[in-house]
Amino acid sequence: MSFLDWFKRNSQKETATARAVTTMVPLTGASKKGTPIKALVEEGYGMNAVVYACVRQIASAAGGVPWVLYKRRGSTLDEIEDHPLLKLLRSPNPLQGQSAFIESVISFLFLTGNSYIEGVSGGTGPIRELYSLNPANMKVLPHPIHIIGGYEFAVGQNKTKFDANEILHQKLFNPSDDFYGLSPVAVAALAIDKMNQGDRWNSALMENMAVPSGAFVSKQRLTDEQFQTLKREVADALQGAKNARKPLVTDGDLEWKEMGLHPRDLDWIEGSKLSASQIAMIYNVPGELIGLQDATFENRKEARKALYTEVVIPALTRLRDGFNHWLTPRYGSDLFLDFDKDGIGALSEDMDSLWKRANESTFLSINEKRRMVGYEDDPNGDVVLVSVGQLPLDDASSFRDAPGADESTPAKSCSRDYPAMEVEGKAFSPADRKRYARINKASELARKTFEKKYEPGIKKLLESEAVAVAKAYQQNQNSGVAQALESGAKKWSDLLAQLHHGVYSDSAPRALAQLKSWEPEHWETKADALGEARDLFELLALDFAKENAALAVTNLSKGSKSAINKIIADATAEGLGIAEIATALRDRLADLHPARAKAIARTEVHNAQTFAQEQQIKALDSGDMEKGWFWSGVSRGEHSEVDGVWVAMDGFFIVGGSRMSRPGDSAGGPENVINCACGLVFRRKK
Repeated sequence: MSFLDWFKRNSQKETATARAVTTMVPLTGASKKGTPIKALVEEGYGMNAVVYACVRQIASAAGGVPWVLYKRRGSTLDEIEDHPLLKLLRSPNPLQGQSAFIESVISFLFLTGNSYIEGVSGGTGPIRELYSLNPANMKVLPHPIHIIGGYEFAVGQNKTKFDANEILHQKLFNPSDDFYGLSPVAVAALAIDKMNQGDRWNSALMENMAVPSGAFVSKQRLTDEQFQTLKREVADALQGAKNARKPLVTDGDLEWKEMGLHPRDLDWIEGSKLSASQIAMIYNVPGELIGLQDATFENRKEARKALYTEVVIPALTRLRDGFNHWLTPRYGSDLFLDFDKDGIGALSEDMDSLWKRANESTFLSINEKRRMVGYEDDPNGDVVLVSVGQLPLDDASSFRDAPGADESTPAKSCSRDYPAMEVEGKAFSPADRKRYARINKASELARKTFEKKYEPGIKKLLESEAVAVAKAYQQNQNSGVAQALESGAKKWSDLLAQLHHGVYSDSAPRALAQLKSWEPEHWETKADALGEARDLFELLALDFAKENAALAVTNLSKGSKSAINKIIADATAEGLGIAEIATALRDRLADLHPARAKAIARTEVHNAQTFAQEQQIKALDSGDMEKGWFWSGVSRGEHSEVDGVWVAMDGFFIVGGSRMSRPGDSAGGPENVINCACGLVFRRKK
């Protein structure tokens, strides 16, 4: 085929870019320019301490960062804790674990500018194994249409070809090559050569006891015999470290003339420092981490933060994007793989500072704060919290009339017969905070499901109650209102009992499942206790539902009476008649229904959820468990005072002067339970 025929065929390519690239590159293989990769790696990584230290720092840091998998649900991401893709990353192949595999990929990238990951699938399905291939043995095979047609792996005479979709090729930007990345070692080659040559010269000098090279010069011409004799005597008496400093006695008029430069003239030490600094600069690795600069503990801590934020995280972001383009879609289109920044210990102090700034910001909405700390938006979070009481600004007046808001003393809880205990400890480690944040996030999602389920029913009951109250007031005034509220109590009791029972039945097993996922061996030994507890849980759920429903109806009735009395008083002051007051009751109560229904649903679901979690673990506790208060960070700012507090399973948390067995406990009063998103967590005593 002539060149003209080939060019005509190329005119049908998909993009102008592909035409330009493949016209300039022979289709047999993309050329590798400059020094061969193997020589770069041997001279750089294998023989230069600074290159080795830089790459090792970057790769080992990247290898220690955990990875997480999310499932997309609209605009939100839900974390998945168990999935075949996560198992693949944890054990990518029989020879490597996750850390070693990531270290290998990142090391190749920062040595050669390229990394190649082979995915073994046996077809188009999910990948079963991942291998990091040596870039020195890889060759890109161009394609006239798709630019990359495949890859060739060659060791000696053995060659293996891969389709383009079998290899994930990561490369650093290279303005002079469309197929291969630019190696940082190649950029630093001159500095590496100077440093290595200086090391070799200095080593040779030390082997000769710091005596530089030179020559014996004779003022008279030597015969061949004299010349050979002198060479032999010099070799026997002077060469080698064992003969250093031995005197040489010769005949004739000889004098020694130094031919090499003095180390002072070469300024070897300063030149070596300059080369080392240039190499560290190219890799962007702080000198404090590789011994180029004296460092205090604080300096090293800040340097490690800089390493993660400026080098490791960008490198992992590149790898993450590659995985989500090449690997993740094989397991489902709605998955998103990411590395976990919260799992980086060096940045935990910055994360704590971020949480503190988010909480102390008085001008941000709940959702803006949630985004700051990495949480998804709450459907009801586009509100700004006022500083007093931390209630939504638009709903503050409505929450004043919430259930139990008119009581001067906290309501009695069904769990108040537990003795008070001393605080066992306070504070979460960064790792614990991350783990408990995940648990609280899962609990929050479960609460939202129940809130959405029961909120319409609560609103409907409030609406029917408002109609009944208005009608009763018009007929019998205040006595009619009391009777209307009393007659509706049964409906409220049935609905709330259903809510409490449903939430309890769902939440108790979740708490146990979470503990079993952490310590399966420990909890499997309690199999008999688990079996005995299952029957008890159903009875506890029914008792809890009945008792708390009755308590909630009492609080609801008081809250309703408070709102009704205020509306009647305001309408009377306006000079309205009985019929007009009845209309005002119906209309003004209707204005409160959305916010009040939401507050009731949140409060009762939260109460039932944390009580179920507490009772589930208590039923199995043999004295080695304790419970902790986890502050969500985005609501009830005053609850941050008990964040990280651990107490015994039958102990209390002191919250705003009230004793509470758990978040959501109605004993804390409306000021502590309304709009609270805190979680209850558990651990075995340390």
